Amino acid sequence: MRGLEPPRFLKHMHLKHACIPVSAHPRFHILPQSVPRGRLELPRSYDHSVLNAARLPISPPGLLAFNFNRGKLCLTSLGRQNKINKQNGPKINITGKEANMEIKSPIFENNKEIPSKYTCDGEGINPPLTFSNIPKEAKSLVLIMDDPDAPMGTFTHWVIFNIDPKITEIKENSIPSGSTLGLNNGGGVKYVGPCPPSGTHRYFFKLYALDITLSLTGEKISNREVEAAIQNHIVKKAELLGLYTRK
Repeated sequence: MRGLEPPRFLKHMHLKHACIPVSAHPRFHILPQSVPRGRLELPRSYDHSVLNAARLPISPPGLLAFNFNRGKLCLTSLGRQNKINKQNGPKINITGKEANMEIKSPIFENNKEIPSKYTCDGEGINPPLTFSNIPKEAKSLVLIMDDPDAPMGTFTHWVIFNIDPKITEIKENSIPSGSTLGLNNGGGVKYVGPCPPSGTHRYFFKLYALDITLSLTGEKISNREVEAAIQNHIVKKAELLGLYTRK
């Protein structure tokens, strides 16, 4: 390690620095940045043994600055307490935070009432939805809508899986091309609109970004099968909450 200096742009920061052989370089997800030489973000499945061997403690979210020096990968921990010398140091964004994945609807706001058109009191068609900030590593998306306030326990109204991660919206009364519908708790392979027997119920539209495409087969895939299949493969999750009271 002796003689391996940190990159010049890091000298003004309170950082911990170490180098390891390139042969030990793990599978990093490299984020393109304006920061010189780039930086790395550890994926969820990352094995920390390599960093432990380099004695580099990484605090969440596990960001590293890096460069290559004499056949070795030089890593620098960018912990939460790191500071930049404002007088002499360059202005460098070291937060590394990606924008949160979002699911919204153009016809109702989060924690607001779903228009009756999309319920059993109206046409009963699915509302339009929009997705944003889908992570680059996502291989597919899953959408599940459920009602945790149903009398017999959580009732699943809508299940769609293997949605193309490039999809940014679902229009009303439609499903994305190439995606697959799962069973709702009413036994149908379709959207079922809100229809609370009494009071106001909450309806959660849950969007999951996965690192795989689900290989579920069969004509009727239950929500339980989908929920079991996505475990350990969720990269990001977002929710939209809608409310409804019978008119």
